[in-house]
Amino acid sequence: MTTSPTPRPASTTPATRTQSQLSTQHAPAPREPEVVLEPGRDLGWAVLVLSAISALLASWMLFPTDDPVGMSAGYWVSLFGTIALVGAAWLRTDFAQAAATGTTLLAGIALALVGTLGDFPGLITAVMASGGVGIAAGAAMQTARRSGDAVGTR
Repeated sequence: MTTSPTPRPASTTPATRTQSQLSTQHAPAPREPEVVLEPGRDLGWAVLVLSAISALLASWMLFPTDDPVGMSAGYWVSLFGTIALVGAAWLRTDFAQAAATGTTLLAGIALALVGTLGDFPGLITAVMASGGVGIAAGAAMQTARRSGDAVGTR
């Protein structure tokens, strides 16, 4: 048994669009802002992240965990290294850049001071001081601006 296709009614008039409908329908998409690389700031961010991660890894691998001195130094490095990494992530957002830079800079300075002024053995002092100086240097490089940038812009 074969069925024949049902005939469709012929359309009366083709659909036409007005000029205003065409112009709004085919409007160009808005452009996204261009990403501008700033070598000083990007290098500073990389120094900051690498210093924080290096200090954290060194504290986990090199500090003795069965000694109270090594454990307390590990706590200090973990605290300030985590603050520095959160600050580094904060620096890549559009939120308050001055607060992010200041927080990260203070974490680096505090880690360097705790490492040098604390009563720790030589290896622990070297890890804490170099990690703190690297974090502070990377955060300080975030303040570099191109000529013509306003103070509150990125």
